[in-house]
Amino acid sequence: MANPSATKPNAHAQEKGSHRFAVPRPILIILAVYFCVFFAMAVRKFVVMNSDEELGVTLNAFWNTIHGRLFYSPYVGMSLLGLHTCFAALIGLPLFWLFPSMYTLLFLQSFTLTVSGYVFYLIARKVHQDERTALLLMVGFLFYPTIVTNHTDTFPWEQWALPYLLAAFYFFISERFWPFLVFAFLGMTGQENLPLTIGMFGVYALVKRRNWRWIIVPIVMALVYGLFAFKVVIPHFAGARGYIVSRYFGDLGNTPGELVKTAITQPWRIIAAMCQADRVMYLVMILQPFLFLIPFCAWEVLFVLPSLGINLFVSESAFRVIAWHYNLIVGSFLYVAAVFGIKNLSGWLERRWHVVQPQFVLALAICTVSIASWPLWFNASMYTTHAYYPTLQKVLEIIPPNKSLLTPLTMLGHFSDRESALTQFQFDPTQPLNEIRPLDEMYKLDYIILDANERRFPKAIVTRDLVMSFYTNVNYELILNESNVFVFRRRTAE
Repeated sequence: MANPSATKPNAHAQEKGSHRFAVPRPILIILAVYFCVFFAMAVRKFVVMNSDEELGVTLNAFWNTIHGRLFYSPYVGMSLLGLHTCFAALIGLPLFWLFPSMYTLLFLQSFTLTVSGYVFYLIARKVHQDERTALLLMVGFLFYPTIVTNHTDTFPWEQWALPYLLAAFYFFISERFWPFLVFAFLGMTGQENLPLTIGMFGVYALVKRRNWRWIIVPIVMALVYGLFAFKVVIPHFAGARGYIVSRYFGDLGNTPGELVKTAITQPWRIIAAMCQADRVMYLVMILQPFLFLIPFCAWEVLFVLPSLGINLFVSESAFRVIAWHYNLIVGSFLYVAAVFGIKNLSGWLERRWHVVQPQFVLALAICTVSIASWPLWFNASMYTTHAYYPTLQKVLEIIPPNKSLLTPLTMLGHFSDRESALTQFQFDPTQPLNEIRPLDEMYKLDYIILDANERRFPKAIVTRDLVMSFYTNVNYELILNESNVFVFRRRTAE
């Protein structure tokens, strides 16, 4: 049997320097290649106009911020801070102010995920004291479907906080209280649900029999910040609309407070919601790369419970789509739990069955299955041009900057760097999270782009009647009619 201590001197030497965050050359090369590949993929998907519309929403919020309106979004009719308390996103403003472009956001998106991969590597190396195992786990982490998909699908607000959350965990297991506290606080600023994750450090500290400050301080900090988010920030920015995300709770409550009351007084309703067939299938897909059991072989799975619980009980099915941003934190901490699960399981295999290097074998298995799960997030058609792509390029060329317009969802990111670039969501009363505007406002916009090929709506809303309502309107003229794409210009628009 291999001697586990054979690698420890070198690992300890590496650990002493890890606080300086010096990146070993092989790791640096892997991370650099990873960043370049996925940044290029994100750019490609955006250029061919296949990106999700939420990128456009994010771009517009940043654009409004550098123009004096803090994360204001015309799509929800308020600052996005009334929707999600993501103060962590402020760190991206200086670079965006210098280079106000979608490409800046895509750069920051891939950079944030790549940095998170390195912080995860530090955790894995500290736990296993083995470079090869840590490297395999880092690669698996970076290619795990709920993480890798966030390079190209959307820009989740939680992503800004991911490096902080992982850094907080690293300093917790390193028993460095003050750095832990700083990163724990920064981690909460990613979104209003993240204080629940930080609060779990207190529970974890109790399990690990740490002294009182490791137990009490994270819990108190999470409670205070949570109250600040829900009682101060969201009411200030959302006003009478309240916390509109609570609509995802279904009949379990109309506010977070009502949800907590339901969980305490009628827990069977929460359990029943979590046991439905789509939830079971979701768990099968998300746990498959971990051989289903490994994260549950360690107490660190506690950190998964808040985000995973939310995804399981909410009524909105998007929370259980693997290739979507709601699963970023779940996937990240499942991998953290797997780091410790491998260590615990390896110890048992060595003692019971005298297996040689089980931690390396298990890490290789998890890494391999994570990479092999690419069909859950990769769709080659999203990176290739479609038949009417040349027409959309013409549309980009004929729409002047700063003019108000109605844009298809697929093109929103190309027009969001202006004050008024609306979609048909703003005029569809069936869209509960959007600010619904009177229909006559649509006929005051300078340019109208109607793409009858678009299929992102649940129904065909670019109808013949809609097209004709502009074609017969004396205030508009048709300036492009090609490949089922129509562009109208208001006659008073220059």
